[in-house]
Amino acid sequence: MADKDDKDKYKKTMNLFFKCNRLHHTLAECRVSSLGLHRSQRSLLLIVSFYNNISQKELAKKLEISPAAVTVTLKKLETQGYIARASSVKDSRVNNIAITDKGRHVIDKTSEIFDELDKQTFKGFSDDDLDNLHRYLKQISENLQGVCEESKSK
Repeated sequence: MADKDDKDKYKKTMNLFFKCNRLHHTLAECRVSSLGLHRSQRSLLLIVSFYNNISQKELAKKLEISPAAVTVTLKKLETQGYIARASSVKDSRVNNIAITDKGRHVIDKTSEIFDELDKQTFKGFSDDDLDNLHRYLKQISENLQGVCEESKSK
């Protein structure tokens, strides 16, 4: 009987976990899109802001997406004035990507959006609550990572 109760608890907890994730994702997407950005554009722009003058190839590698997908997103960001492309001095076949002032400004705005969303997400949580939640999520992550590693070794 306890096994069925455990399964029900697991299922209810996972459903709630996924619901929270979907809600956070939906709210973030809605708020970031109000700036004229899609989530994938924001991710790419963040990496460009961190690794200024990164090559398209390196960018694709860091995002774990195809170079073609990077090219499409870069075209949109360049059209909007968020990034600038320039041929590498070392190799003219390589395009380096740099963030513009307009791009930095929109990244700052999205950071404000996420900071506010995080604040709203954890409203009513004490520091101890957040520490415990962090510990629980870390344990879940480690458990799942262990399952992944076991699967790879089989």
